[in-house]
Amino acid sequence: MMKTEADKRTASILFAAESIQGTIQIKYGKFDELRVAGGAGVIVGASFDFPAKGDKRLDVAVSEVNLARGKHPTIVTILSETAPVSFFLRDVNAAFPIYLPERSVIVTA
Repeated sequence: MMKTEADKRTASILFAAESIQGTIQIKYGKFDELRVAGGAGVIVGASFDFPAKGDKRLDVAVSEVNLARGKHPTIVTILSETAPVSFFLRDVNAAFPIYLPERSVIVTA
C-alpha cells in the first residue's frame, strides 16, 4: 500500500504517570500535530510535558500512513524516561485499545 496524503490517522495516548515528558517520533509516516486532549500539558513541536498529577491525554495526528501488513508500516514511538513505547499505528482501535500496564499507557483511536 502506498502512502498518500489522504491516509491520515489520529491516536490518543493516555498516561497514568504522576508527571511525564517526552517526544513523539513517527517512522514511515509524517508527523502532523500533537495536542493536549486532557490535563495540563505543554506542547512544543513533537515534544510534550505534563508536570503534575491528573489526567494526561495526547492526540497525535499522522499523515502519509501505511496501515498495511508487510513492509514499512507506520510506527509511533514515545521517547520518554518513564514510559517509552512504540506501536504500529494500524493496531490503534477504539474498540480494542492498546493497554501497556507496565508503562501505565493506553493507546486508542
